[in-house]
Amino acid sequence: ILYHQLLWGVKEKELLTEIRKEYKGKVVSGKDLENY
Repeated sequence: ILYHQLLWGVKEKELLTEIRKEYKGKVVSGKDLENY
């Protein structure tokens, strides 16, 4: 779970895509008040 990301102009989807290229586990972008 990613939380408090600083995207610096990159879209959230692009960030997750980049991470998934190397990390084969489940990756999600955390949102306040959501359960994981």
